[in-house]
Amino acid sequence: MLTCQEMAERASDHLDGTLTLRQRLAAEVHLAICPNCRAYIRQLRATLGLARRLGDLPPSAEEEALLLDMFNATMAGKV
Repeated sequence: MLTCQEMAERASDHLDGTLTLRQRLAAEVHLAICPNCRAYIRQLRATLGLARRLGDLPPSAEEEALLLDMFNATMAGKV
């Protein structure tokens, strides 16, 4: 079974659909039992979706500060 670190390392490939069948099954099993990794995948999916919508527009200083604050809060376990 995958560890959370292994799942995090494969998260982008999981979302891109580039994992092998065995890797995909291992990821799905891990996600089925790990709420933290499910939350991480949801956050990553939301971030990627937002980034696609933004296109090539750079964030404003306020947006960049807000994103940094949100990231720091997530890393500190406050979100």
